Parts: sequence; structure tokens; C-alpha cells
Amino acid sequence: VAEPLLARRDAKRFPPPGVLVDVGEYRMHITCTGSGDVPIILISGLSGWSQDWSVLQPRLTKSYRVCSYDRAGYGWSDEAPLPRSGADAMADLHRALDRAGVASPRVVVGHSLGGLLAQIYAKRYTQDVAGLVLVDSVEPLQYEMIGLATLGPYKRRMSMMGQAGVMMSRLGVMRAAKMPSSIVIDRLSPEQRPSAMANGVRTKAFRAFRDEFAAVDTALVQAADGQSPHVFPTEILATNDNRDFPPGWETARMKELWAQAQVRLGRSWSDVPTIVDDASHYLQIDHPD
Repeated sequence: VAEPLLARRDAKRFPPPGVLVDVGEYRMHITCTGSGDVPIILISGLSGWSQDWSVLQPRLTKSYRVCSYDRAGYGWSDEAPLPRSGADAMADLHRALDRAGVASPRVVVGHSLGGLLAQIYAKRYTQDVAGLVLVDSVEPLQYEMIGLATLGPYKRRMSMMGQAGVMMSRLGVMRAAKMPSSIVIDRLSPEQRPSAMANGVRTKAFRAFRDEFAAVDTALVQAADGQSPHVFPTEILATNDNRDFPPGWETARMKELWAQAQVRLGRSWSDVPTIVDDASHYLQIDHPD
């Protein structure tokens, strides 16, 4: 009973820093800063939202128009009806950017699962893309490379994590223990942490994580569909550090497969990956430069 009341209290304490854009079935939160003719669109990874970019966005804002946003259920965005695929999420983003008056074409930047979504966006809305940056991104054939013996336990573990998070957050356990859905909140600025923690312990954030992970299989297929368009520049950034890998990817073999996937991304998008030294999976926080 107390958890919904506390969530409503937090919503009043921490109003959205950006705008809420009606995309038809729900409202999406978008924060745009800076100025420039070609805007940069930042897409966060699984269990992340616009605040994942709060270290990087102010730096980019000095020279560019930059927009970060929250997918359905994360951050300040409303929850959306299910089922929802990666293509649905990118259709929502495309609609929101147009309705918010964000200029086109755009440079699309995606981190981790957000990189997979960025590839879907680039293939489906090619005419609206001026450039693509993939930041330690998921690769469309990543599941195929893992193998069934490893993939099954990995998916079951992630599904259990998602469901447990939903159940415990409803009881207020995640709030009391200060265990948000995002693992990087303690590395954000002191100004960002209180609102990020409030966003991260809400039940809707754990529901978003659970439901989005359940849709990864479909997103992989959608990202693999069709040839990669080579009509705009691309940049692929990858880590050489073992910290903060997605759950289930901590073993040496899984990290090796992740590194191989970055090379395959380069082949798909005609770019050689740039390896960022001493950076964890969250390159945009460790090395915003």
C-alpha cells in the first residue's frame, strides 16, 4: 500500500526535466538541450533511461542539439500497452521526435541494447539518419553465437531477475534496500542521483526491464532484417574492460563472444570498432570525452 504512495510523492518531488510527448498510447519523456542543425539522439540500454546520458549530454550540448529520452515505463515516461517490440519502441521514438519538432536528419547514438534499437531505427528510418554511433552495442546475431546450452540458463536467469524485481519493488523492498533497476546511479552526479534513485526503485521500472528483456528475441530478428544501409557515416565504440557487463556476460567466454560481436558489427556497418581503453560497458559515463 505504501509503495504507490511513495512513488506518487517522488513524482511530485522530481518533476520531468524535459517534456512529455503524446505518442498515441502513452506519453514519452524527452530532454533536448543545446542547438545545432543536426541533432544527436541518445538511446539508452536495457534498464536505463535518459539519466544514463547525464554525464555526456552536457558536454555534447556545448556544440550540438542533443536529445535523450525514456522508453516506455522508464524514467518519466508512462508505461505502454504490451506486447511491444524493438520496432515498436523505435516507431514511438520516431513519432515523438517528429511531434517534438526535432529536426531531421539525426545522428543516432545507441548504447548496449539501445545500440540494437539504433540499428533498427537506422534501417527503418534511413532517410532521417545522418550518422550512427554504436556504443558497446548488442549485435543482431549475439544469441546465435552463444549457443543453446548457455542461452537457455542465461534467459531464465534474466527473466527471474526481472520478475523478482517487480515483486520485491511492489513490497517496497527495492526502495528500502536502495536497489534500483539501474547499476550506474551511484556514478552519476550528486545532483542527478536522488531523482535517478527515485526513478529506479519504482515498480514500473522493473516491469519495463522484465518486459523489454522478454522482447529481446524479436528485436534481434528485427535488427538483422535487411541489409545495413551505407549512406551515412558510422562509428562503433567498444570497451576493453571487464566491468559492468550485462548480467550473464561476466564469464571470460561470454566476454570473448561480446568482443567478437563488436567486430561483426564493424563488418555489417563498414566500420572498424574503436576500442576505448579502461572503460567499462558504460563508456558514456566512464569516458564521456
